[in-house]
Amino acid sequence: MKIKKFVFPFGILFLYIALSNLESIIFYYSKTGSMIKDNAYLILLSGITFGTIIFLTRKKWTGEWNNFKKNKKQYIPLAIKYWVMGFIYMFISNLLINTVILKNISPNEAANREILNAYRYYAIISTAIFAPIIEETIFRLNFKGLFKTKNSFIFFTGILFGAMHLFASTSLIELIYIIPYSCLGIAFSKIYAETDNIIPSIMMHIIHNSLTLFIILGGL
Repeated sequence: MKIKKFVFPFGILFLYIALSNLESIIFYYSKTGSMIKDNAYLILLSGITFGTIIFLTRKKWTGEWNNFKKNKKQYIPLAIKYWVMGFIYMFISNLLINTVILKNISPNEAANREILNAYRYYAIISTAIFAPIIEETIFRLNFKGLFKTKNSFIFFTGILFGAMHLFASTSLIELIYIIPYSCLGIAFSKIYAETDNIIPSIMMHIIHNSLTLFIILGGL
């Protein structure tokens, strides 16, 4: 029982990584060069990964929406509060890294901008819908019950979330970007830990990613 409780969350995480890489490989060898077809193809591949993870974690979703509807007046202000705090820490640390240490944007952000330029429709749907739901499912809901204390859950899942945004890094110094990403991850984990409901963290994650898209598309 204990082994299964430990293995399942990490199994889901590694499956998500494997499926994401498989998406890239399949698309690389089968893209058509047509903007509409390739965007649709990417959305389909990403949707299959999304559906697979949600299906495998479906039991953990039991009662989440009903609980949120009953307690939304309490949950929403908490979610906004912790997201704002996380956003501030993320913004300050990111600004210092970008202007003082590396004088550049993070490799993850650069990669996302390239995808947005090349496959805009897919990038918008993936960033604003698929990513927030699936990442909150994997990094928050998926690890529920694995830790004895709130703080251990918050910091482990928050830092793990940050680390997962470093795959595009090409040098050791770029690993410093784990700080801003972890600030945001810890904020989302704090939201989940305090509400014991995945909907508020998903909501704030969607808002955060949509705001980022707005800034990039607006050329700000």
